Amino acid sequence: AARIGRFSVRVADNRMTESDDSFLKILGYTRAEAENLDVARIFDAKAFQRILKTGRNKDINDRVTVKAKHKDGRKLALELIAYLDENAGNEVLQCVAADISQSQAENEQRRLLSTAIEVSDHVVMITDAKQEIVYANPAFTRLTGYEVAEALGKRPRFLQGPETSQATRVAIRDVRPGDAPAFH
Repeated sequence: AARIGRFSVRVADNRMTESDDSFLKILGYTRAEAENLDVARIFDAKAFQRILKTGRNKDINDRVTVKAKHKDGRKLALELIAYLDENAGNEVLQCVAADISQSQAENEQRRLLSTAIEVSDHVVMITDAKQEIVYANPAFTRLTGYEVAEALGKRPRFLQGPETSQATRVAIRDVRPGDAPAFH
C-alpha cells in the first residue's frame, strides 16, 4: 500500500509551510528540518512546475507523478493531487502525495519477468484450474508448430500424439509447481 502524506508550499518563495507526519516520514525529514524548507531540496524545478501547473488547474481529480528526493538522496516516485489556495492574496499550494515508488518497482519487475518469458527459448505454458491453457510464450509455437491462439482454451493433452507413451503421459500429468521438468 502506498504511503500518503500532505504538505503545503508558499508559492511566492517555494517554501514549505506545513507538512504532516506521514509526508515527513516519506521524505525522511524531521518537523524542524522541514519548517520553511525550500522545495527545491525535494523536487527539481521541472517537477515543481508540473505540480504547480496541476495545482492551478481547477480539476481536483488531476494527478501528477513526479520524482522527489529523499533526505538521504534516494529518488522516490510520488503521485500528487494539488490545488492552489489563496489566503489574503498569498498563493499556497496544497498537496496530497502518495509514495508510489514500491508499486513502480514492482511493475518494473513484472515487466522484466514478462519480457524474459517472452524471449525465452524454453516453453512456458500456464493452465487454469480446469487445466485449460491460458498462456503460452512464443517458444511454444517454435517447439510445437501450433500458434498460441490455437492452443488457448485447450488442455495440453491435445499435444499428445498417437506415439506418446503412457509413461510420458503420466509424467506430464503429474508435474506439480516446483517439480523438475517432466521431460527435456
